[in-house]
Amino acid sequence: MLIFFTFITFVIFNPLLANILYLPILKFVDDGFLVLLTIFLIFQLRFLYKFQEFKSTINIFLLLFLIGSISLFLNHGVFSFPRLILGSLFFLKPFILFFSGLILGIRVFKSNFLIYLKLYIYIVFGIVLIGGIIDFLAPTLWRHFLNLQLEFHGKYVRVLSFFMNAGRSAWMFSLIIIYFISYLIIFRENIKNKIIIYFLTATTLILEYATYVKKSILGIFFVVGYLNLAQFTIKRFLYFILFSTIFVFIFQEHFLRFAKEYSAETLTIHNSRFMLFLGAFLAIKETIFKTLFGVGFGTWGGFASSILYSPYYYKFHFDKLWGFMPGASSFTGDNYFAHVIAEVGIIGFIVTFWLYKKIFNIYKLGYQKTKNHNKTFKLFAFFFMLGYLELMVELLGICASEISTVAFFIIFLPAIYIGTLFKSIK
Repeated sequence: MLIFFTFITFVIFNPLLANILYLPILKFVDDGFLVLLTIFLIFQLRFLYKFQEFKSTINIFLLLFLIGSISLFLNHGVFSFPRLILGSLFFLKPFILFFSGLILGIRVFKSNFLIYLKLYIYIVFGIVLIGGIIDFLAPTLWRHFLNLQLEFHGKYVRVLSFFMNAGRSAWMFSLIIIYFISYLIIFRENIKNKIIIYFLTATTLILEYATYVKKSILGIFFVVGYLNLAQFTIKRFLYFILFSTIFVFIFQEHFLRFAKEYSAETLTIHNSRFMLFLGAFLAIKETIFKTLFGVGFGTWGGFASSILYSPYYYKFHFDKLWGFMPGASSFTGDNYFAHVIAEVGIIGFIVTFWLYKKIFNIYKLGYQKTKNHNKTFKLFAFFFMLGYLELMVELLGICASEISTVAFFIIFLPAIYIGTLFKSIK
């Protein structure tokens, strides 16, 4: 178990570890692990058909794979086997991690997996919080210690904690806040711990603010809204209105920046998310088939299309735009919706988010299976469910589910835990 979680740590923090240890090869640890899990899933996927709860979800996953693969195969001049392999691996990454995690949880890991998972999550959260506080108070000293560059929002330094960019630290801070919210709901009668949790939540919110990342703030807001709608009462609704007013006031800069980013005045070639949308529609409008089923895996947006540079970037002259140039295409992962609709079309877009919804149903089923367990089991099943919802908000911007830090932590590890809850019906 120690070896497993040590390896997961290398996967989650691999950009930073590669930077500190001067070992660039560590950046590919997550990709190598993904390949191994994919091979494992190919041989083990049939096992999941024993479970009625998983059958339709697996079929949707296979349908999505066929759509993206066939679309690429029929896209003459663009298709290649390396693009098919790399493009499908990245596009299907969250689903590969989920299903392989489920199988590992049912067949490999023991029912006491939560004991180790709980300890691991506490250690990661503690390290990230401590790193965030030090970075907030002494950023120059902290960046010198970790060999990192200062990252600015205007004249303010963004908090990175132990991550290489503010986006990942903001996402982790939002997860920590969601965990605290989950704890307050599941252990609501423990007054002593509530005071500690409130203090830690307030501290984490300050760090979240100091990352100046918009979508993680929206993710927290969405999760709180979901909780109020899921168990609606007038009293809860009034509390939510009060919370919303205070929350929006405190984070008004983040909400205004989000609104401005998608306003008409910013829809120019300097807006990477707008350009990705524009290019996506230029790609799929070529034929009715492409409109419905896309231009294939690894061809637009995401991360595979920048590794194996897509011919479409040349075709639409994106190779001359900052952030999309060959070898310096860091903006290709900035719009998940454009990525999906271009590669698998309108039909594939519906199938993709239908699959996300089906997986969320399995998260909920995992939570329901903890009814006869102690509150710790309920807490983590509930937390993972809310963390998955927050991830859906992150997808409003970047291809978050293709980022290993995110996907392994909130998809792969929870899937193993959910799998252990199904052991009794193996």
